[in-house]
Amino acid sequence: MSTTLSGGMVNDLAYAANKRLAQSVGSKSGALFRQAATDTSQALTPASIVSGGKSAVAVTVYCETKAVRVATGGTDPTQGENPVGIVLNPGDTFYLDCPEDVASFRFINSTNGENGILQVIPRF
Repeated sequence: MSTTLSGGMVNDLAYAANKRLAQSVGSKSGALFRQAATDTSQALTPASIVSGGKSAVAVTVYCETKAVRVATGGTDPTQGENPVGIVLNPGDTFYLDCPEDVASFRFINSTNGENGILQVIPRF
């Protein structure tokens, strides 16, 4: 028997898992920040994911406007005919629950010239 989860259910499960992880390691939320996507793959602003000499152990990323492609693990998301990366549409949330994924997180506009905005909450 297999079960298919809707996108909302997956987001709810991921949120619950991220919350439990954050509670278990005693992390605290950092300052919410906004970052605009561009047509070039980029990382989260380093100054925003480091606090008091500590790097973020997790982040919550919310897509506010325009679709954005994201990737981790050393992969750069791309645009074009055969794009690479997971698409976050406005209203979607993406959770990174380990420092390695936070450090390797990259994002780009899904569509050339349509700059998306991400709202990001780091956890330290």
